[in-house]
Amino acid sequence: MEYKEYAAIATIIRGLFINTAGYPWVVVHERCACTEETVPADALVVDISPAMQDGVLGEEAVAKVFHEACTAWEFDKAPSGVEAAMKQEAAKKEPSCIALKCGAENATSTIEAFYWIDKDIDAARKRMYSKTASMLEGKAPQSHPLPAELKLDATTRANVVQHKIALLVGDIQNLASIARSLACSGALVFIADANLEAVQQLANAINISARRTMAIPVQVNHTNEASVEALFNTIAETAGGLDICICVENTLEQGNLLEQSLEEFKTHNAAFFLIAKYAGFLFRRQFRTAPSWITDIIRISEYFYGENQKCLGLAVSLALELVEYNIKVNTICPSNTFDHPFWTDPETGLFAQHLKAGKVPGARSIAEVKAYYEARVPMKRSCTALDVIRAVYYVIEQDYETGQTLSVSGGKKVL
Repeated sequence: MEYKEYAAIATIIRGLFINTAGYPWVVVHERCACTEETVPADALVVDISPAMQDGVLGEEAVAKVFHEACTAWEFDKAPSGVEAAMKQEAAKKEPSCIALKCGAENATSTIEAFYWIDKDIDAARKRMYSKTASMLEGKAPQSHPLPAELKLDATTRANVVQHKIALLVGDIQNLASIARSLACSGALVFIADANLEAVQQLANAINISARRTMAIPVQVNHTNEASVEALFNTIAETAGGLDICICVENTLEQGNLLEQSLEEFKTHNAAFFLIAKYAGFLFRRQFRTAPSWITDIIRISEYFYGENQKCLGLAVSLALELVEYNIKVNTICPSNTFDHPFWTDPETGLFAQHLKAGKVPGARSIAEVKAYYEARVPMKRSCTALDVIRAVYYVIEQDYETGQTLSVSGGKKVL
């Protein structure tokens, strides 16, 4: 099988476990070529050859194979007689290791891959390294609170992302605060940007503070389809799947529609289109075995005085198309982010430009220009990172909203 097919199977397995316990388990994938005798005790061996048609792996067929295999495994492992009566209140047991084989022509078939399942990525990796396949309790584990100093002021809503797997894609300058918040709230965060060194530094800082793996850096070219496809294959192979996909854009620097070329417009929208497309593929695959699990695609796009609003239509169209797979697609539009370098840069920022051009009467400094613009916002202040984070948590928490645009504008109408 191809690399991406192994990753796809990890997502289907994760969905199966989510469906059983209602908990976003992590699945770590390990390809190998060892004989069946090396399979750990209590592991579940699954032959997916019935799901192969002319060498092509069918999503629905694979989901059916794994569902039937897990059902049979649970039946074999279930207690019986007096023991069953004594254990009727006990938690359901699940395999923590699935060994994959794809039908061999000879009797000595080999295991092609192992999938290790546990409550978080560190625990799953520990199982993989130690080859420990002890059975899982089929219920949600207890929370793992982070140190108090890492908590952000959004704890009442932050539980909605706890233990989930999230992807943040965009410019690293705009990702940092959201990545830290998601990690502080208990999510495993993949941080993707073209600047690998920058995302590595951010992920390392988050992991050191948390004293465990909460962030994973990945390099991606947002407008290259092969690169975006590889990104989602990497996520599936590393953690088994995804629950939240957030595409963070900065349209402030794109300029007015009348000033953009066709290629610039296409390039700008291609990033979200590709991210949403491959997130949709992954979420749909996970849906095959976890049909009640709700996933989110969120576009964070800052609009400058309402410019580029036509971009919103794509998110609405995707929302209508993907809702049958329990995938929500929503847009968050923050405005008045006066702390962004687009505004504050002392040389090229809008505040500096407006100061030099005398657009703010009587202003003698950038601080006075900023104060002037903040005064024009009903809330009398800039939009902060925490304002955006709270909007993200609300969109995820709200199960009944899709295809919507949430304006975070301090009362100033920009949409």
